[in-house]
Amino acid sequence: MGLVSIVTMIGIPVLIIVLVARAVSSRRGGGVGGGHGVRRFFQYLLLLGLLVVTLIGIVELVGLALSTSVLADTGGALARGLTFTVFGGGLLAAVVVWTRRTVREDPTELTSVGWTIYLTLAGLVLAFTTAGYLGAAVAAALRDGRADAGAIVGTIVWGVAWALHWRLARRTLDESRALALMVLGSIAGWAVSLTGLIGVLGQGLALMVPTSSLVNGAGETAGVAEAAGVLAAGVLLWVPHWLWRLSRFSTGPVWHAYVLVVGVGASLVVTLTGASIALYRLLEWFVGDPGQAEATAYLAATGLPVAMAVVGGLSWWYHRAVLASRAAVGRTEVTRVHEYLLSGIALAAAATGVALVVVALVDVLNPAPLVGSVVNGVLAAVTLVVVGGPLWWWFWRRVERARRADPAGEVASPTRRVYLVLLFGVAGLVAVVVVLVAAFIVIDDVIRSTVGSGTVRDLRVPLGILVAAGAVSGYHWMVQREDRTLAPPPTARPGPRLVLLVGPRDDALTAYVHRATGARVDVWPADGPAWEPEAVTAAIGHLTGPRAMLISGPDGLRVVGSGPDAGQHGDQPGGGGEQGQAQLDQHPEPGGPQRDPGGLAGGGGVPQP
Repeated sequence: MGLVSIVTMIGIPVLIIVLVARAVSSRRGGGVGGGHGVRRFFQYLLLLGLLVVTLIGIVELVGLALSTSVLADTGGALARGLTFTVFGGGLLAAVVVWTRRTVREDPTELTSVGWTIYLTLAGLVLAFTTAGYLGAAVAAALRDGRADAGAIVGTIVWGVAWALHWRLARRTLDESRALALMVLGSIAGWAVSLTGLIGVLGQGLALMVPTSSLVNGAGETAGVAEAAGVLAAGVLLWVPHWLWRLSRFSTGPVWHAYVLVVGVGASLVVTLTGASIALYRLLEWFVGDPGQAEATAYLAATGLPVAMAVVGGLSWWYHRAVLASRAAVGRTEVTRVHEYLLSGIALAAAATGVALVVVALVDVLNPAPLVGSVVNGVLAAVTLVVVGGPLWWWFWRRVERARRADPAGEVASPTRRVYLVLLFGVAGLVAVVVVLVAAFIVIDDVIRSTVGSGTVRDLRVPLGILVAAGAVSGYHWMVQREDRTLAPPPTARPGPRLVLLVGPRDDALTAYVHRATGARVDVWPADGPAWEPEAVTAAIGHLTGPRAMLISGPDGLRVVGSGPDAGQHGDQPGGGGEQGQAQLDQHPEPGGPQRDPGGLAGGGGVPQP
């Protein structure tokens, strides 16, 4: 009854809106208008909702049938399963029939935005749910040594529905319309599979530690089983979306954005994070202050960051290989984005290490420092500098070699300019925020009369961030100064900056003159014969002055310009060259104050003074 009420409450308004939209559309003459968009929205929304309801009901009914508590069920699961399956399935079948009839009547339905959105949402919902059920089934099998009937049934039922929609997407969506589905599925698959693989490897390394506490008790394989379930779910998402489809798509902005930002950039972040944590924990154990932790427990906990570094490095290497296999010959903007992106990520890690060095120095100079925290802080700073610094220098040397090989091309690259400007912007924003925070700390302590070693200690973090931001900004400011010396001097654009058309209004001609000269084109409507495109083309090819006026008169085209050729064109048959030149000299330059072009004569279209 609950489902019937919900469907009634949703279906009646939907039916009313669809009928009204159809009536309005037919009254306006039919066609593909707003009525079709409204109908598609509610039709595909209803189709997706009923599909999910029906699948939930089928899974619940089959799960109850495989259990021994069907008749003893008192929680309403049986009634809910029957309602969702019978009533939801019946309504779903009706909407499917409606959709198929719509497609037969109008084959363009399969190319509509509504159909694309439906297949994208349905494909993602079905894929994520199937992957979740599969992960639960794998985890239960490895953890408890038993088959989870509900998870297996859910994997099969939702997997069949996903397979059907996958086939529909393959048959009806081209690359451009299937791009959103494949990119979102690939991102989710990459993230989930990377998390699962890190968990499996980390738990495996922890189990290899002698006398580790993880080997005792029932939790020996629990963590590995859960991580393996996550890995299975991620692989189920990543393989079809990326390996079978997206990796074979033609390269474009979205494809490169996924490979560069997710595959290369995010993988490098995971690698640097894991390597930094692992190195820090080792230095902390041998040099710093690890606290009261036992050696086996401390070493076992280090397995996870090691796994992050290894798995992130493998993902980074794989996506770099994919990018290299699809890259064009030579140094392109894609190559530059790759190098500058990795350089920026490594620079962020190194700059964080510099900030921590300043924090540690302030702690050392403070009258009453905490010895353990100071040592550990120094180790954290050294770790980030050691991990991020060489990597940044490696990629930055490649960038600088490219600049030396082709100074003009590299300096003029939009990727390089965006990189330098972005560093200035981020560093400036960070500096402003840090200065405000430091000013607040000092003023607050002055008002409270508590200025002392505590104030210095509170200022150590803002000071470290300010020093790091200043170092980054100062270095790249010098790089930008060198770029300005290497950049070729700007060349003056030949031809006029302003063209004034006096005659009948012709928007196509105006656009053509603008494209041909690159100048601003103003139009003074006036009576006269129609423009002659051949004469206009021949005239604008000889314009060299900053301003020119083309007049469509009864004797043909007259040209008045302020350049060297002005006399030649201004003395064409019909006269009026000197008068037109005087009027043109009064016309404002581009960007200057505008004058009212009033007082136009009707005869030759020549403006009267």
